[in-house]
Amino acid sequence: MGGALLSAAKDLYIRAQDNLEFPEVLNKLVEYAKSASGKEICLNLEASSDIEEVLHRQKDTADTLKVLVQRDGSVISSFPEITESIKKAKKAKVSSSVLNLEELYYIRVFLEKITEVSKLNPSEDSDYYLEDNNFYHEIERLVVLNRLEKTLSRVVLSTDEIAENASPNLRRIRTEIKKVQERIKRDLSKILEKSSDILQEQIVTLRRGRYVIPVKAENKHKIPGIVHDSSQSGQTLFIEPLAVVEANNNLRELYAEEEREIWRILSDLTQLVREDADLIIDNNSIMAKLDFMQAKASLARKMKAIQPKLNNKGHINLIKARHPHIETDQVVPIDLSLGDGFRSLLITGPNTGGKTVSLKTCGLLTLMAMSGLHIPAAANSEVSVFEQIFTDIGDEQSIAEDLSTFSAHMQSLVTITENVNEQTLVLVDELGSGTDPKEGAALAISVLDYLQSKNAVTLVTTHYKELKVYALETPGVENASMEFDEKTLMPTYRVLVGVPGTSHAFSIAKRMGLNGEIIAKAREQLSEDEINFEKVLREIEESRLELEKIREENEILQRDLDSEINKTKQIKEQYEAAKYKLNSDTRNEKRSMLKQQSQAVDELITDFENKLKKLENVDFDDIKALRSMLRSELKDVEAEIGADTLQKFKAYSGKVNEKSKELGMGDDAFAPSLGLEGTIITEPDKQSQVQFKSGQLTVTLPLSALEASRGKAKVDDKSKQQSRSVRSKVRSNFSPEIKLLGDTVEEALYKLDDYIDDAVLANVERVRIVHGKGTGALKQAVHEFLRKDRRVVKYELAEFGDGDAGVTYAYLRA
Repeated sequence: MGGALLSAAKDLYIRAQDNLEFPEVLNKLVEYAKSASGKEICLNLEASSDIEEVLHRQKDTADTLKVLVQRDGSVISSFPEITESIKKAKKAKVSSSVLNLEELYYIRVFLEKITEVSKLNPSEDSDYYLEDNNFYHEIERLVVLNRLEKTLSRVVLSTDEIAENASPNLRRIRTEIKKVQERIKRDLSKILEKSSDILQEQIVTLRRGRYVIPVKAENKHKIPGIVHDSSQSGQTLFIEPLAVVEANNNLRELYAEEEREIWRILSDLTQLVREDADLIIDNNSIMAKLDFMQAKASLARKMKAIQPKLNNKGHINLIKARHPHIETDQVVPIDLSLGDGFRSLLITGPNTGGKTVSLKTCGLLTLMAMSGLHIPAAANSEVSVFEQIFTDIGDEQSIAEDLSTFSAHMQSLVTITENVNEQTLVLVDELGSGTDPKEGAALAISVLDYLQSKNAVTLVTTHYKELKVYALETPGVENASMEFDEKTLMPTYRVLVGVPGTSHAFSIAKRMGLNGEIIAKAREQLSEDEINFEKVLREIEESRLELEKIREENEILQRDLDSEINKTKQIKEQYEAAKYKLNSDTRNEKRSMLKQQSQAVDELITDFENKLKKLENVDFDDIKALRSMLRSELKDVEAEIGADTLQKFKAYSGKVNEKSKELGMGDDAFAPSLGLEGTIITEPDKQSQVQFKSGQLTVTLPLSALEASRGKAKVDDKSKQQSRSVRSKVRSNFSPEIKLLGDTVEEALYKLDDYIDDAVLANVERVRIVHGKGTGALKQAVHEFLRKDRRVVKYELAEFGDGDAGVTYAYLRA
């Protein structure tokens, strides 16, 4: 906050943070941090006077908030603090010390957390992908240390357990230990069986790392051996029989060997950690920052805070701003503007009316914004970045320094006036108070004049009538007041910029129960000028309330009018849609019926041809004439639909649908201007136009004229599942081969067209078309059809032995 500040000015800035209760905000921020290093960053957070830095910090918070909202909760969980262990590992090269199991275990947990968090970074085709997101950019910086993580996971099982297979030598030693232990227990069990009458209990236990048995003190000579311990009463001695002394010695040697091997393994692991120490420290710093960013976003979410607009010109415009330390159900949002058109704002009004809270809200939200925190206010609120924030709030009386309230205020004002500049925000509560009112008012005006000359942004609360007049008469200075309800005789806590306020002392005294005669006599003490001034202020207030009432009534009327207009528009759109749907449904129903009839005739002809192939002089002309008539009628219906479609497209409004950019060839789509569902069958050309097929109709449309199929919205998981189910059923029922043998060219191409539709839906890459050799006419027609079909990438005849010239393979677009 300005390195050139004098010591007194720095102290005043620190006191400003305390006065504005900024440390309490940091305490709330700390609650959302998951790690010790993250909490430390939160506690040490300071405001910045560099607007570029503040913009970056604000983007950090905004981007992280997007991630939290998208993933519905925090994404960084707690992770261990491993900095000291890594420092110890780096020193181990010269100090020969090694990391213990507990330290290595927590490093392992930390590395596993790095791997876990790294997987959060989404690819471009992921539902979680957010372009240019600072939170994900930080995750990208993490370095996953697979080798070290896998080694620690294999060797270090817990804070006090190392894996038996950590090394072949350790496995051998532990195998030997188990064998010796079993031999000792077996030998001692035999002694227990033979000497049960001289034992205190028939158990084998350990004393000083050696296996012993509990013998009654009076029988100690009956079992030769070494006494290692006794019970508290002295009635039991724990004796190591001579028969197992050598085995116990062997066991102690194995334990020592095991200890040396474990130390060697820990030393090797420490070396591995040391090799990656710098990367681990970098990872720890990144994780701490991610934790800090998440804490900022979590606090913003809790406060329902927003990212403010920022400037460095001293402009402040708070909309429905809330003090973060007042409970949500008690806080009254305020609107407050300052710095644009006037650099000084004087807030007047009754005591307990909210002047000081408004002052603190402005200062605290400015500090929060400059620290990269979102502020509890409405959208479009704006805050300026300042070099310095100075405050003089509350009773600064100091008995220790023998300063009166007035002297303490003056001491603060001295420091402020000596260090103020145009990049300073000055907040003063009750300027000029604590001394004779006349002198205090005169001094307050002089101070304001001086701050004005330095072009500082100043927010002051006062009761002085002289300052209200000063604000009315001085360019760059504006009045504001705290609203007071004369009917209820209660403050509303709303800030009214541009309106000077009154103290309402008599009204409040009356509400508090002061004798009316006393109040009347007090009114008589006022001069005629003072009475007239207060009267003018009350009249201004009454006029403002009346205008506000008229404005609110006009807003209600305007909302009602807009609502009626929208209703009328909706009714018209519904009518047009119903009308078009009726016509469209009628035509579609007719088309469907004719298709069914045409297919029935096709099947009938095929059946007849199969049955009568061997007969001569069979005339199919009448039946074929019937088929031609049905197909002709079907084409007429298709033509009607096409004409209506093209007419609607010509009336296309040209509205661009941004989401259309997500569509591509093969996607199901809906054309709002045509009211048709269909499929995109080509890639966009240079003019971003595609061919759109609906039924037998194919038209060229701008990609922007299409949107995702209304029946298959991409964002609907249930719809996606249903779509996959349909495709799965089609795939399971779909045959990769179609036989056209015996069909006329017209019949074959009709069947082939429908077959390729099913193949595309089933997402088949290659189909086998059996057309036979014959005269070659059908093969030629099939090849010509495939050559022109945009759904087909290429086609080729089958190889020898696989049907060669009688079979064609067609390869379809994905």
